[in-house]
Amino acid sequence: MNDYYSHHPLVSLDRHVVLAGFVTEETRGIGYRLAALTGLPVTDLDRSIEHVAGQSVWKLIWNEGEARYRELERVALRRALDDRPLGIITLGDGTLL
Repeated sequence: MNDYYSHHPLVSLDRHVVLAGFVTEETRGIGYRLAALTGLPVTDLDRSIEHVAGQSVWKLIWNEGEARYRELERVALRRALDDRPLGIITLGDGTLL
């Protein structure tokens, strides 16, 4: 079988690259551009939370409170750090707080 379209990163990592910044949209954009250049997988933590919650981050915080968002954020971050293959993880504005 021809594996011309198979995913093969251009670099290999010993650990995930985690990007954090004050403006999530900029961090997310850098993460996606870096993934496109290197072939590495990218995990957008906010998008992962939205997928699990079934609503946007803003609606989640409005409807269920910031404590619930932070709880889902911790779970999503742990899952992303345990994922293989190693890749790029973009964090939300307050994840490191």
